[in-house]
Amino acid sequence: MQRVLNWLGGGSMNTSDVTLDDMNLDFMIPQGASTSGTVTIGNDVNASADLTFDISFESSRDVDWISAAPSNGTLQPGETADIIITINGSGLTTNFTSATMKIITNDPDESSLGIPLYISTINELRLNFTLYTGWNLITIPVENNYTASDLAALIPECDMIAWWDASTGTYKTFIVGVSPRPARPLTLILQMA
Repeated sequence: MQRVLNWLGGGSMNTSDVTLDDMNLDFMIPQGASTSGTVTIGNDVNASADLTFDISFESSRDVDWISAAPSNGTLQPGETADIIITINGSGLTTNFTSATMKIITNDPDESSLGIPLYISTINELRLNFTLYTGWNLITIPVENNYTASDLAALIPECDMIAWWDASTGTYKTFIVGVSPRPARPLTLILQMA
């Protein structure tokens, strides 16, 4: 089945037909960080002409902090392209910001599309864990110079730090207020036999 526009008075014209996989994007980034998301744009498999597109951004503020790659292109019928949306949070303050990704196409009935972008910039990242009765394995990437007592001091209401010692095949534990403070960083303790 071809998509055909019929004009009053006879005749026809081949057309393109834009498809999008996502109609809004939500981002949450720590202040000063960058992140990205993907939108897939396509030309319907039943289209009878190539689709051209051009992407720009609109916001109540300057939009130099957001970009798309590729920002324009041509797609044959049935072809798709992943558009990478990159948010550079270095110029954004802690707050909520929004923008619109505007897509201009040669699709006669969808020549201008707008995809809302919602960006929450936060000054810290909080993680919530649900703990169940029994063992819970939680790993947190840390600097190599933390000791168990240093790490325990950074985690509110932490009673114990446990780690796996691969050289002995056992768990090691540090109990807050009971265990002596290790003199070396955890990575060195883990390497000891």
